[in-house]
Amino acid sequence: MTARSFTLYPPGREILDALREAIKDILVCPVCQGTLSIGEATLDVRCACCQRAYPIQDGVLIFLQGQSEAQDGDRRFRDALAAEHVRSDSKTLLEIVARHHCVPIMQKQAEKFHARFDPREWILDIGVGYGWHWADRRKGARILGIDMSLGNLVLARHLLGRENNRVVLVCADAAALPIRERSISGLWSVQIFQHFPPEVLHSVLAGLHRILKDEFVMELYNLNPALLHRVIYRLFGKRLPCKGKVGPMELTRLSAGEWAAFWQPFRRGRTRITCGYSELFFHPDLRIRPRRYPIGLEETLVAKVPRLTALFDRQVQVRVVSDGQAA
Repeated sequence: MTARSFTLYPPGREILDALREAIKDILVCPVCQGTLSIGEATLDVRCACCQRAYPIQDGVLIFLQGQSEAQDGDRRFRDALAAEHVRSDSKTLLEIVARHHCVPIMQKQAEKFHARFDPREWILDIGVGYGWHWADRRKGARILGIDMSLGNLVLARHLLGRENNRVVLVCADAAALPIRERSISGLWSVQIFQHFPPEVLHSVLAGLHRILKDEFVMELYNLNPALLHRVIYRLFGKRLPCKGKVGPMELTRLSAGEWAAFWQPFRRGRTRITCGYSELFFHPDLRIRPRRYPIGLEETLVAKVPRLTALFDRQVQVRVVSDGQAA
């Protein structure tokens, strides 16, 4: 997707102030890890070490410049979808999101996660997409939203608005995080880790080990290979997609136990891992999208009968917490 697909505007004062703060606190050159500064014309960011320049387009800092070949098809697919909605307003964008995510339950989860952190801390959202989780976050911890799709990020900037200075949007490769060591307090990610090819996932884990503080919290959501879903698909003579390519994207659905085992070695096991479930009654692939989502009922079932909910829920929630943090 080319820049012409979008209506561009110079970054406003609020966005530039937020970007300057991110550069001071956490952002570094993705190539040499050098110190960055905003150019005199405020249309790019420059590295003091290797002299590379990175453009700022429509309020988005662009680090990704031709790399990420392992997910090139995925990126092109997401950019093409975003280009179809460039003229959509915020309400329409949220309606598009609601086709694939249960907005009420996930916004509530994001609010709870965000409230855990001090206003001076930084949260990293890998695969921020349209940024809709953070639309109402005007106070509290600051958020660095990273996505390989520039199209997604431009739509996110429009949805979040020019005045939202708590969210900094960066087009970058998750396998080469442009972030200073031990600078991130929290990681949030929704249905992204399931799409990483093995070689990308290995690099992402190494990057997280480098950038997360000693005290951290991670909360990740991915699709669940629920037994009920498998049965329903079999009844229609199909198989639930769990591993392999689904169109241009890699997909690996893992159960809660599999994700817990995956994260167990992280930081040499000096963590506590808890698993839960969400979007119990939201299954867009089965055309189930309740108009009034029963959030209270979901929370009760997840807390009291997790083994039952594991049979039919849509998402696995994994929380990885450093030993020094409260669960």
